[in-house]
Amino acid sequence: MKKIIIPLLLALITILSAKTMGQPTLTFKMDNPRIFRSGVPSQKTRFTFDVYIKASSESTYLYASQISFNVANSSFFTTNAASISVDLSPINNIGGYYITSSKGWASGNTGFGVGISVDAITYDGSLTQEICIPLTQSFQKIVTIGIEITNPAGIAGTAGITFDPINMPAGSGQVQEYALLDEVLGKTAGYIPHKYAAPNSFEGRNFSDIYMGRIYSSAWGWSQYTTKSGQNTVWTTAVNTSVWDTLLAAATIDTAGSKAIALRIHSGARLKVKVGKDLTCSGATEINEPRGLWIASDASGTGSFIDNGTINYNTGGTAKVDRYFSQGMWHYWSMPVATSTAAPFAGLFMRWYDEPNHLFQQIVSTGYTFSPTRGYLVWAGG
Repeated sequence: MKKIIIPLLLALITILSAKTMGQPTLTFKMDNPRIFRSGVPSQKTRFTFDVYIKASSESTYLYASQISFNVANSSFFTTNAASISVDLSPINNIGGYYITSSKGWASGNTGFGVGISVDAITYDGSLTQEICIPLTQSFQKIVTIGIEITNPAGIAGTAGITFDPINMPAGSGQVQEYALLDEVLGKTAGYIPHKYAAPNSFEGRNFSDIYMGRIYSSAWGWSQYTTKSGQNTVWTTAVNTSVWDTLLAAATIDTAGSKAIALRIHSGARLKVKVGKDLTCSGATEINEPRGLWIASDASGTGSFIDNGTINYNTGGTAKVDRYFSQGMWHYWSMPVATSTAAPFAGLFMRWYDEPNHLFQQIVSTGYTFSPTRGYLVWAGG
């Protein structure tokens, strides 16, 4: 009997493996956060972001998807689906593709979901009319989502948004579905598509800790919770502020007298305080990127950053402070923070003031540690 059962078991495993191996999987990510006030007839301020998707292999066509989120519901209206906006124009604007959506809050208002599926009703049966969006191995935007922000929670709170993998799994019996090209062309409403293989994956960055008072993203620039239509930024109003991304061209402070309650510079982001401009933060500042905060300086002056709370450097975060020195003269200078060394001044002549002896002593080692209570002389050469 064993000689019969074992080959049959191996054959069954082989058949199941053939069905699942090579079956494509999905990866999701969220990006481009911004705050936007719009709506007819009433104006609503929404936290808005984009969702991207990619497949592990080419030549699969998305038939249906369910995207679910966990949220910090104290910051949002969670009473009905009207507080959620869903824009499918990234895929519906492509000629020949017909996709519909549904939306709603989860039980207990702890999260919400967006369902996307083929609109088979609008399909006319022509061989040139494709009704499923093609997915590739590169991320492409599939939907733009907005959630209505409460006031004042939106000014001080965080979005607290993450993907909810429990409610958007792939695999047998789930809603992440695809079709192949020859099945899309000439498809009928009764067709049952294939299932993407489990598990889905999700890009690590999310909006669990992004502030909704004021946001910078490279795709949209600065936006802020406001009573005015569209995107507005009022730097004289102190609100919690997040810098989400951009390293090639840093987010900038272009206004004198700029204020924030708290400042969070996320990984992959940089904030530059321009020459002659200033930012005062009345709460904690968090920097999660090397040189994430940049205080600029040139011959005409310097930028200014004042934090009346604390500065937390997380995951390698640092600040860069420029100091312009004219050539051919000595400059009086002091260091406002502890633990900084003379290494950035390599090649310059430096002296520290020996107060008891009323002398300036030469600094010869780049490992010399500056003291915030001590005065220095710097010769810039020339």
